[in-house]
Parts: sequence; structure tokens; C-alpha cells
Amino acid sequence: IVDISTVKLQGTLSAVSGTSTADSVTVKFNRAAVAGIVSPGSNIMVVEGSTFGGTTIVGSDTMDVL
Repeated sequence: IVDISTVKLQGTLSAVSGTSTADSVTVKFNRAAVAGIVSPGSNIMVVEGSTFGGTTIVGSDTMDVL
């Protein structure tokens, strides 16, 4: 289970809320803060954090911004 307090977007923005179960993780970030770090076009977004056991987790996806 992921410790939501460790989750960051692009290594800088902390998650403002979230849930974590054995099967899934859902986190939310401040919309205005995210808008401040993306640019129009294709953006590769990286989310990272740690489990309560100390294992690092990393995920990424491409987000298209108009």
C-alpha cells in the first residue's frame, strides 16, 4: 500500500489527497499547480512515491495539453 504523503508529480508537486489499496492507487494534485508545470502539447508526467514498507514506486504517462 502506497504512503500517499510520499507521492509527488514531476518530483516537486505533492499529492493533496488520495487512496491506496492492495489493487490500486488514486491521487489528486492541485490543478493550478499542475497547470504551472505543463506546457501546450505532449507532456510526459511522472508520479513517484513509496510504500509503507519503503519500496519506491514510479509511474508515467503522456498528457496532451491544449
